[in-house]
Amino acid sequence: MGPVYITISEAIDLMDLPSDTKEEKVRAELEKFNSINNSQYILYIK
Repeated sequence: MGPVYITISEAIDLMDLPSDTKEEKVRAELEKFNSINNSQYILYIK
């Protein structure tokens, strides 16, 4: 699977994080999520 570009809100939903999670925390959690799941989700800002 190649990289998948997602928004911050999609990342929050994907990882079941609280909706008020700050961007820095989302980025850190997504990095861990990608490592654990061998995935390539990448945030993009609209």
